[in-house]
Amino acid sequence: MALSFDKVNKVITVLAPDTEITIQNLLDSIREYEDELTSMDIPKIVSCAGKEPLGGGVVVGLTLTLLDDWQLAFEARSGPSYIQCIVSGGNIVAVHVNGSIYPTAFTQVLITASSSATQADLAAIQYASYQNAVWVDVNSTETGTAYPVYTRESPGNNIQDAVIVANERGFSTIQLLSDITLQTGDILSKFKIIGVSHILTNLTIETGAICDNIQISKCWVTGVLDGGTEIEDCIVSDLIYFNGHIHNSGLVGLVTLDGNKKAVFSDCKTIDQDNPLVIDMGGSGQSVSIPNYSGLLTIQNLSDATQEIGIGLNAGMVILTNTITAGTIIIGGNGILNYTQTGTEIVNSDGLVNKLGISEAVWHALLIDYIAPGTFGSELSTKADLAASASTSVVYCDSGTIIYGNVFSGDHTDTHLRDGNIWHIDEDGTDGLTIEFVFTVPSDDHKAGNFEVFGHYTGTPSSTHYMQLWAYNYESAGFEQLVDDFMPGGNTSDATFSHEYYERHIDRDNANEVKIRLVHNPTTYNSGHDIELDKVDLGVIEIITAADIAAEVWNSALVDFVTSGTFGKELVTKADIAGGITVTAETDPIVKLAALLSL
Repeated sequence: MALSFDKVNKVITVLAPDTEITIQNLLDSIREYEDELTSMDIPKIVSCAGKEPLGGGVVVGLTLTLLDDWQLAFEARSGPSYIQCIVSGGNIVAVHVNGSIYPTAFTQVLITASSSATQADLAAIQYASYQNAVWVDVNSTETGTAYPVYTRESPGNNIQDAVIVANERGFSTIQLLSDITLQTGDILSKFKIIGVSHILTNLTIETGAICDNIQISKCWVTGVLDGGTEIEDCIVSDLIYFNGHIHNSGLVGLVTLDGNKKAVFSDCKTIDQDNPLVIDMGGSGQSVSIPNYSGLLTIQNLSDATQEIGIGLNAGMVILTNTITAGTIIIGGNGILNYTQTGTEIVNSDGLVNKLGISEAVWHALLIDYIAPGTFGSELSTKADLAASASTSVVYCDSGTIIYGNVFSGDHTDTHLRDGNIWHIDEDGTDGLTIEFVFTVPSDDHKAGNFEVFGHYTGTPSSTHYMQLWAYNYESAGFEQLVDDFMPGGNTSDATFSHEYYERHIDRDNANEVKIRLVHNPTTYNSGHDIELDKVDLGVIEIITAADIAAEVWNSALVDFVTSGTFGKELVTKADIAGGITVTAETDPIVKLAALLSL
């Protein structure tokens, strides 16, 4: 903090850009000035009292008196806006007839005088006001690094100053309150970056930013990353040079790997079936582990025989493109593999379970392995021997009704595809906005999943204007609120909003009907607000029972399962019976039965 002393006019000036000075700093600076040889000819400038200990770490507050008509000023600003300047940490008085403050252009000085004779540790109070982080909002007008800039109440507007404040105060967390782009000159090594949510905070990282060994959460992340990054509870889109771990996040677009260290995607999922995750292994590449993944996943561009890919599917589909020519890929779990051998790559999907795989495994099992009495070789497996599994699918609304509101364009059929054709509804200034969707769950074997919307609601302010999610509860015979703030207000661009519904919301006695409502929260309404819906669907979970698997087995085409030595080859066909069979004591029981039935 810089001060200037005008001996002629007796004015002490706090130079720009500083906007705050404490009583202690002012006293120390005046004492240093008085000690200079050039100041020996002037009378005493200041007297001060206070800091006498009262016990328990509490001291008497400072009272500073400016003598000999000296006054304090903050350097004039160019305007037209006034700058708020602060004198804090005690009391200041003066013998000058106009008081202790000398007025300057476009400054307004606030003295936060002590209201009692004591003061607590100011540094501790300031430290606590940061709430263990520095706060950044690029839309803020706050600049510089002086307190209280970058506190929760006064967020600053750039990353570089935020890092300076964090290092000075001993913080390692940056809280983002707005979208931000990290650029050349931004150095955030070993920092933790936290957004408001992946819907409200977009974090873009450009090539020149230094972001190694950082943690990121509650953001929509895109751009170029350095090594050792950990991402959790985010949406990740179009990422380059990823090296680290991604946990519990939604994935979309292209992620290109590099860095020669194993990458990990754990407990992640597809969030947009129209733009599912593609992992580019980078050619020579690096190994990657993907445990407990849900949804669609494409892997491409691996030519290094030393690298490995491990995938555990919760439910979904993996596509290995023809650019996979080497390496080892191990896939297990519940789902489908789309793959054709193109090189020396080794693909092991023995642990992958799906209806087609079970069917083929049954019919292509070698007979010699299953001929012990009482086993599959002598008695075909019953349906009860096969376990059930599950898969997910979506259904679209049978109807959509505007209960409150006014249609601007489109209708409910425009919500069946995410294609830019929207159902646009204006809010009613008197009754608000309520939309009801009716869905039909395909069958009793399908269970409750998630309701999902891709669109936006423009209501502002978002704290009082937003859309709730309701579902009809057939057990209590009334609508039940599932989420209060389901679609936040204040949005002009589309996003995905999703929440689960439950078995009590399916009318099993009425063709498995489900009723879902989007309801404006109870408050005043604004006819200038509207909602735009591009896609609305209902996720359902299909229970694949033993009967389903048996049906798949018995309905399989004969030509697909006649490999020599398998059950498909050994079973009797109708043509065998029509052609006549000689029955002997040694004839297989199944053949004997078939022959008897033909008599």
